[in-house]
Amino acid sequence: MNLYELNKARFALLAELQDLEGELSPELEARLTALDAALDDKLEACCAVLKNMHGMAELHDAEIKRLKERRDAIEARAERLREWVGSFLGAEGWERGLHRLSWRNSEAVECELEKLPDQYRVAKVVESADKKLLLTALKTGAQIPGAQLVKRKHLQLK
Repeated sequence: MNLYELNKARFALLAELQDLEGELSPELEARLTALDAALDDKLEACCAVLKNMHGMAELHDAEIKRLKERRDAIEARAERLREWVGSFLGAEGWERGLHRLSWRNSEAVECELEKLPDQYRVAKVVESADKKLLLTALKTGAQIPGAQLVKRKHLQLK
């Protein structure tokens, strides 16, 4: 039985116990004990699966980090090779078979922000809420428009 079915069967058995006005026969007690044990086993299995999933997520995070570092190293080597090959290439370029090297002109602006006049600067303002300050104020009973203290429950697996 899955967790939902076990819980449904347990509630049905408890309803049956209510109908009997609380008299717990040995057969009913055995069924209730068996359902409770099955529910405990199912919950234990679910906890094992949750721990396994969290472990897999951590392994994936580590692998992603490793692969990103590897990608960055490959890109850095490719850039060094591009610069090295470019140092041997004349102004006219090079071509053979499927490969062709040539120069393309581009423009870029380099600047020192501190020395620029104000008309060439852009200010970016990022607003955010000070949640620690809000939490402290709301816990002391302050009424703040646009903010409220919300109680939540999080299942903790140890």
